[in-house]
Formats: sequence, C-alpha cells, structure tokens
Amino acid sequence: MMRRLRTSAGALVQLGECIASSGEGEVYRTDRNDRVAKIYHAIDEARVRKLRAMVANPPSDPTLAQGHPSIAWPIDLIAENGKAVGFVMPRIDRAVSMNAIYNPRLRQRHAPGFNWYYLHVAALNVSWIVQA
Repeated sequence: MMRRLRTSAGALVQLGECIASSGEGEVYRTDRNDRVAKIYHAIDEARVRKLRAMVANPPSDPTLAQGHPSIAWPIDLIAENGKAVGFVMPRIDRAVSMNAIYNPRLRQRHAPGFNWYYLHVAALNVSWIVQA
C-alpha cells in the first residue's frame, strides 16, 4: 500500500518506490516527477525546527530558472497523522559525482566528452552553488 502524506500547505504527497536509504531515513519517488521525499526513521523537534527554517530560507538556485535544479533543498515539510516525518525536495536527475568529473581517469570512463570548457563550466556551477 502506498503511503499518502500531506505537506504543511495541505497538499497530498503519495510516496512511490524507495530510491535511497541510510541510517537517517529513506528517499522515495513521489507522485510528482520533479520531487522526491525524504522520510526520517525518527525525527525530533530540533530537526523539525531546522527543517522549517530551511524551508523558510531557501538559497538562490542559479540554474532553477532553466529547469535544472542544482540544490536538493527542502521545499516543504510532510506529515503523517499531523506529525512531521520528513520533507519534499527537488528531484535532481542525471547527477554525476564531482569525483567522476575532476578525476581524469574516472572522467574518461563516465564522461569522455567532458573537455576543459565543460570543466570550467562545472567549476562555475559549483561556485554558484557554494555562493548560494
């Protein structure tokens, strides 16, 4: 049975397949292709306050206007039976680890067409994200 949760704004979020798991929680696909949900195994009030602050103060995402979110930042809290259990965030597709780009041997294997121009573009993108 699919879990149905609600955002703090009252929107319904239906969880799909679990795509990642860690000691902290699990990340699920949602009924929206552009969003995923992180559900914590256990969540305390301090974490809920931190997440509320993050939702209220998102960083600027310089590539979002081009339809490519570069920061998986919480968009809204999600609750089950009125209790916060996690958050929704943008789904970032086609992500490649930075190590696979800056390591020449890995870059040849994972991104053989990634030349010096693209390395500079990647460095610029990272600087924008860090600046945000």
